[in-house]
Formats: sequence, structure tokens, C-alpha cells
Amino acid sequence: MISTVSCPAQSGSHTVNLCDRYCREFITSAEEDGLDQLLSDGPWLRHIKSRAQQFFGLVYYETTHELPALQPSHPHAENEARPLQDVPDWLMQRVFATGVFPRNEVNQVAANEYLDRAGISSHVEEPTSFGPNLATLSMLSPVEMTLTPAEEDLHGRDGLDHGNWVKILLEPRSLLLLQGESRYGFRHGIRRSKLVRLADGQQLRRGPGYRRVSLTFRELLPSRRQLAVGASGRPT
Repeated sequence: MISTVSCPAQSGSHTVNLCDRYCREFITSAEEDGLDQLLSDGPWLRHIKSRAQQFFGLVYYETTHELPALQPSHPHAENEARPLQDVPDWLMQRVFATGVFPRNEVNQVAANEYLDRAGISSHVEEPTSFGPNLATLSMLSPVEMTLTPAEEDLHGRDGLDHGNWVKILLEPRSLLLLQGESRYGFRHGIRRSKLVRLADGQQLRRGPGYRRVSLTFRELLPSRRQLAVGASGRPT
């Protein structure tokens, strides 16, 4: 098992430690550079506007839009996936050593590239699509992830704080594990904030030149949404 530390977090009204485990320096700077090079060797897919993606193993992205390329039921979609074996074995074994995946059940590693102030809407990973355990490796630049109780009204999409939240600083080379309460009881998202509050109290400004890459390890379930594609290329 690996050693862990508490999350560097700031809280609204919540005082519960929402991180099951947060691991600083899960990889070295040299390993980070190697993984970034690995991603540069494969095409970044741009099926969604907010960020570019790569998939190792199964192709799937949770969305309410009908995008067969991201929720495929046909083998041709594997043309857009890279083999899971392309993920270095040392990294897979290190993730498994955390114990978060008791059956080594990872069948997808999803890479996301965030540029400038790109983020991701607050959400709970769909229980019918994904297994109970998630692990996210952050690289290159820090960002704050906001966790909000799943039952909390999001108050529209204005991004205003309602005070019922926890913000976790995801530092470069860190691994965040979500299980149990933090997996099912809270939405998680990344806002399009200009500033990132760092552990030493300083602030990083996001903008042109900012780049963060994440690798998310998870199990895709057979019950996930799968769209068939007809001869027209549209969902059937």
C-alpha cells in the first residue's frame, strides 16, 4: 500500500473529509514527462467542445447528447481507442497497489486535456455506467475540484458559491481516489475560475498557456448507455 496524506482542501459549510485518499507526488517529474509524451503520440479527440480526450481500452464518455462516437455499441469505435496495454505497466501496478480496485477491474483510462480556463460541469459518475471506484492522476498544472452534496441545488449554471461545498486542490503528479461517500454522495466538477489557490496561499492565474492533463482510471459497466449507428452515421 502507498502512503497517503489528507487532501489540501478548503470548506464551505461541510467539515467532512470527503477524500478517501489523496496522494501527493504519486509519480515523479520524469514519469510525468514520459506520460505527457505518451499522450502526444496519440490523437486527441475533439467530440466535445470543452476539452480534448484520449481513451485507453474502452471508449465511453457520459453525456446526455446522442454521440455514438463516445457511447458506442459497435466495434468500429475501437478505432478511436488506444490499447489499454499502452498505459505503462508500472503505472497500472502502482494504481492497483493503492487497493482502490480490488479486482484490478480497470477497463478504461480516460485522458483529458484542459487548456486556459476549461472545466467540467458538476456531476456524479453515472452508477449504471461506472463501477464504485475511481482514481484520477493530475499532471502539469494544479486546479481546484469542487465537491457538492448530490442533493444540493446547483442554482443554475452561474457558478456562484452557495457555501455547501468542499474545494480540493489537485496538485501536479497527485492521485485522487473517490469511493463510497465521495463517489456517490457528492458531485464533483472543475469551474472555469481564473484563479487557483495553492497550498502555500499563493494564487495561480489560469489563462493562455495554462495546460492540465488528467488520467482517470475506472471500470465501465455493461449497463452503460450504448448507441448503435445506422448507415447514415446517426444513432438508431
